[in-house]
Amino acid sequence: MLLAGLVLARFDHISSFLLGERDTNITAFIDLQQVIPMRYFYTGLLLVTASLWYTFGTQAFGAIQLQQARKLAASGEVEQAHYAYQRAQSATPINDIAFYSDADLLRLSADALHEQTPRTKAMYLQAESLLKYARKLNPLRPQIPFLLGKVYEQLYPDKKGEIVTLYDQALRLNPQFIPARLAKAEY
Repeated sequence: MLLAGLVLARFDHISSFLLGERDTNITAFIDLQQVIPMRYFYTGLLLVTASLWYTFGTQAFGAIQLQQARKLAASGEVEQAHYAYQRAQSATPINDIAFYSDADLLRLSADALHEQTPRTKAMYLQAESLLKYARKLNPLRPQIPFLLGKVYEQLYPDKKGEIVTLYDQALRLNPQFIPARLAKAEY
């Protein structure tokens, strides 16, 4: 809104300079009483149109990156998939799917290493921060507390009560969420 106000003020300044009373050649052919209200209309229309194009463009780019990341992850190119998820996150920062999908990819990659190294711990910690951010974006998605419980199993195995609480939270959000039921039963 501030940027739109600055653009309108600048446009008003430029147009009043260009259409001012000092320049009689221009004002002789243009009725200023009709031009002044119309310039605000067209400037507002331009700003709305530009913002819609930007919004739809970034949403489409984010969706394409998300789809590409899923294909890369399915083909085993984990590092490239991670980068595609990061591009999707930067293109659509309000979409929680890119965040929890990337966190799941990091969790599965760390699980595949089968050993606790500083690298795997860093992957789990990054997955935890992505999941916490995704939970802020969409607290009603049951996959997020479920994945957070899976990450906590590896990072904090002594916090059994908190892990079970996360699985219960996933089941409260969706009572038919089978992975959370199985994880709670196994844990």
